[in-house]
Amino acid sequence: MAATDEIISASIRTFCETLHAHYVKLPIQDGSEPLTMRPQRYIFSTSTLAAGIWLPGDDVHLVCITEDRKQIFWSIVAETLGLEGQETKELSPGIMKLAWTALGIEKALQNTAVYLHYALLPPDLAIKDFARKDAVPNLLETIRYSTSDRKTPYMRKHVEVARRAVHITSTTQPQRSQFRSAYHQLYTWARSTGLLSQALELLNGDTLLELLFRACEPCMTIENPRFLTTFFRESSTYLEAAGVRPHGISAFLQVLQQCDRIIVRHGGYESDEGVAALDLERTTLGGGFGLFLDSYEDFLVLDLETWAKNPHDRAHFQSEGFLEIIKHLCNGALSERENGCDASTTLYRAWPYLFGEEGSKLCILGVCDGRPLTTDEVDSAQTWLASCCESKEGRIEAKRTTKEIARALFKDPKRNDSSTSPTSAAQEPASSSYLRPFSQIQSRLRWDPAHLSTPYEVGYEDRFDKSNLIWRNLEQWAKATEDEDFVPESRVRTVRRVEDKYVVWDREKRVDRTGGV
Repeated sequence: MAATDEIISASIRTFCETLHAHYVKLPIQDGSEPLTMRPQRYIFSTSTLAAGIWLPGDDVHLVCITEDRKQIFWSIVAETLGLEGQETKELSPGIMKLAWTALGIEKALQNTAVYLHYALLPPDLAIKDFARKDAVPNLLETIRYSTSDRKTPYMRKHVEVARRAVHITSTTQPQRSQFRSAYHQLYTWARSTGLLSQALELLNGDTLLELLFRACEPCMTIENPRFLTTFFRESSTYLEAAGVRPHGISAFLQVLQQCDRIIVRHGGYESDEGVAALDLERTTLGGGFGLFLDSYEDFLVLDLETWAKNPHDRAHFQSEGFLEIIKHLCNGALSERENGCDASTTLYRAWPYLFGEEGSKLCILGVCDGRPLTTDEVDSAQTWLASCCESKEGRIEAKRTTKEIARALFKDPKRNDSSTSPTSAAQEPASSSYLRPFSQIQSRLRWDPAHLSTPYEVGYEDRFDKSNLIWRNLEQWAKATEDEDFVPESRVRTVRRVEDKYVVWDREKRVDRTGGV
């Protein structure tokens, strides 16, 4: 991975030259260039890239501290990268997402992105005072205390990111090779045990680095730092300080508990034999999935199916859209909605690797509190999921399943063969009363390729004689409330095929034969 790390760093240096910016390469060496150039723009790489332990799968974050005002700076970036006339909005105040081509890398690295952070260099700062070897740390400390404008807290945050990168790289320098080795072993272990997923707000390279550094910072000056042993003993103390979200905290503590039992059985933390028994670099996805299943007694399966015609929309819903919904569910979305407050702990932990084939994806969630899910909880999750899919050409169904069925679903993502079909393996909740609403049925029958060639009609109750059903072709069904022939969904009773009058959906009989159930 070192070659990839070096290629990224070289590309950033070229990018900085095109912006006429000074690239502050960390760690700072004795022969560092003095900070004397105009205009004043300093670009820092941060986190894993700055520490020299970046791996494909980690995002790249660059912080630019400049005397340019924000609007002028983004205009310069757009002009330099040839983005004039294109949409170059900030993702959030002071942050812009760049294409990998901005760094001269033609092929984007999968599941990663480049982010450029902006911070203003205080106009009254005497830059000549920082033209020394220790210029960068002193400069950042000065900016940190000079940026006091309450309207721009993000600038102080971005300066703090750069300052943190300088601190980590300079502190780990005496033990750089051992620290790097420990991080790479932990990265392999975390990936195989299902702890790495930025999209699901589990761990990522940045938070894993922070956990390792915070746990081991006191060890940096001793001859034998025992980074791995210290990590497993101390890291749980720093989860919130490292910026780990509730879903990631729950998952990490569960895995850490399993590791602790193994370490104690093999001699504990007094020697390195306990951690050696974990065999971190040899942990496989199959073994990690087994540990995931052994951690929980009850499971929820989220079964996604989409019939979107546009390949881009279909792919987006199956990846980013689905993961976004899972993330909110695991971070307490239901607790927030029902209790009016954020959940301090998460009810579910997701296995981050999806199963399934084209048009259908499945995610397995472990239930964290050690008790079986109730029917009401499954129905509540299903209702919430249905609301998330109202404007999408697809649906997500929640089902309880057993540990044995979940284990049978597993296929190592490295293999070429496809995963077991999710709809055939997941277990229908025996007592769940959930029925998909008519709005979802209407969307499916209109857009699902399996139903496009089949005409359907909708039976709804007469306003004056509820025992009488009026039939209307599905294609003529009005959706907008201002339409003259609008019928509220509460009056819809059944949907059937026109050709043979076969009922595919019935509210009273709780029948749904439209597929995927």
